[in-house]
Amino acid sequence: MLQAFGGSKNQCKDRKPMALASCLYDVFQGVVLDAKLARYDDNEAGLAFQHLEQTEDNDLILYDRGYASFWLVAAHFYYKRDFCMRIRVNYNKQIRAFEKSSQKDTVITLKPTADMQDKARQRGLPVEPVKVRLLKVKTSKDIYLLITSLTSQRYPAKDFGDLYHLRWQIEEGYKKQKCFFEVENFSGKSVLSIMQDFHACMLNQTLTAISCFHSKGFINKRVKQRKNAYKVNFAKVIPLLRSSLINLLSGQLSLLKFKCNSSRPKL
Repeated sequence: MLQAFGGSKNQCKDRKPMALASCLYDVFQGVVLDAKLARYDDNEAGLAFQHLEQTEDNDLILYDRGYASFWLVAAHFYYKRDFCMRIRVNYNKQIRAFEKSSQKDTVITLKPTADMQDKARQRGLPVEPVKVRLLKVKTSKDIYLLITSLTSQRYPAKDFGDLYHLRWQIEEGYKKQKCFFEVENFSGKSVLSIMQDFHACMLNQTLTAISCFHSKGFINKRVKQRKNAYKVNFAKVIPLLRSSLINLLSGQLSLLKFKCNSSRPKL
């Protein structure tokens, strides 16, 4: 386990096996589009780069702090994928100058340093300067600096606050993995069992999310006469899906049939 994943001592006397997980997550449907379980000493940006292989045209990818780097930005331009990520004030002089200015929305040319160029070349990426947009988003607690490929004014600056807030659904997805699906409660102590359990959890979460998402229309139709809005109880769907999973995967039960039959008595 230590050889495969690496680890850390933290407060322990001996080094314990630990891994780094990363997900490409659909913030609207709650679906895990791609998942990686890597070594503990790997980095989030590197895993995000691998996720790009599973993205499609017109996808917009949201990132938190810690991802902003020239080579990852260059990768999005190379694959023609839009992005919006939070960036640190001390990233470079251009970002610091923007943070200190009265501007709230501007387009700059991001120029890589020699070190940034080396990192891009190592991954087979172009090193030419790219045009990006910088925005200030005010929240109740702080002002966030965002960098995005959406440089056109067709995308109003006022919309980026709500756009970036959607990223919180990613945190909710990780919480469901840990609390609802107990992704860290492994059934074995071998590398193979860890990988199997991890990806089984991702599959379980995705099937549950699909079932919940597509049940919305069914629920809205049944409760349209009621005063308050209703939604699927995600936690209640998990055991229902688990009990029908074998039949579902073997083709003996359609997801549509499962949704209607399972959701009806729970409304």
